[in-house]
Amino acid sequence: MQFRIISLRISQLLGICFYRSHLLPQYLFHFFNFAFEMNIKAFILSNTINEELSLELT
Repeated sequence: MQFRIISLRISQLLGICFYRSHLLPQYLFHFFNFAFEMNIKAFILSNTINEELSLELT
């Protein structure tokens, strides 16, 4: 009985680890997609600010 409970717990633990490792690429994709979008928005904003500053100086 004790061995059966231990083997059940181990299989549950392995299932959770597999589930999380299976979803990890999806989380990484969303994270890098978000970071890429923020990088583009920051680039556009900095270019807009630079253009406004250069127009004020001329």
